[in-house]
This record gives sequence, structure tokens and C-alpha cells, in this order.
Amino acid sequence: MINVVKKELAGENRQHYVDVRTMIAYEKKNNLLYRSGGLSGTDALLQLHRALEFVCDFMKELMKDEEEEPALGQVASELYLATVGRFHPSILSRTFSGVLYLLPSRTTIQDRITRENEEAEELMRRVMPEAIWSVTQTYEACQALYRDNDLPFRM
Repeated sequence: MINVVKKELAGENRQHYVDVRTMIAYEKKNNLLYRSGGLSGTDALLQLHRALEFVCDFMKELMKDEEEEPALGQVASELYLATVGRFHPSILSRTFSGVLYLLPSRTTIQDRITRENEEAEELMRRVMPEAIWSVTQTYEACQALYRDNDLPFRM
């Protein structure tokens, strides 16, 4: 999906792909939103946008204390189905949802991220809320652009 936007940025109409607003405006004006031969930049961004919702929610869950129930795998599966999974074909969403149950515990993932280094753990705990905030702001800004341009969220 990122390659779709990169291709447009390298193409002859690259000036229309410098930011999301100009991309959407250009593709709407020129009836490029729904391409039979592949994804438009707007559609590719929408798919990435859907994944961003899952990533943000997953990061929030990852930072919770280990003692919290249910297990991370179950939570991740439910988050996937409630976000990006609802746009996937049933066979894919059921399979991926099931695979997410295999995730290790929150503590195990946190330890792998920090390599059990106390300074790295402290940094993760300090920086992760800022990262979650930034991802949330990005998600909400993109959501508003699609809504303000009357674009369907099911392209």
C-alpha cells in the first residue's frame, strides 16, 4: 500500500501527492478514487488508516499491567476484529484473529522490546504515551479528511 503512494510520488502527477489533502482533492476531481487496475492513493491510504486504528489500540493494551485480564492475545484478536478485521474477507479475519491468540504476555513483549534493560523500560514507559497520542492524532486527522470529503470508509 505504501508502494502505491510512493509510485504516485515518483510519477508525472507527483505535485498532487505531496500531502493527503491534495491527493484526495486531485483523485476526486479526476475520478481516480476507484481504479479497476489497482489501488488509488486515497484507497491505499484508507487501508493504512484502518491498520493505524488497530496499532494504536494495541499499543494502549500493550502498556497495561500484566495482571489485567483478559490475556493480550484475546484482546488483540478482539481489537483486530473491531478495527481492520471488519474490512477483511471472513476467511482472512477469522484466521488472523485466531493467530493473534498466540501472542505472548504483555510482560514478555515488553521485555523483548526493552531487552530487559531498566533504562530502556523506563524510556518505553515515558515515550509510549506520547507515541500513542501522536498515532491517535494522526488517525483522527485522517478520519476527518475522509469524512469532510464525503469519502466512504469502505472503498
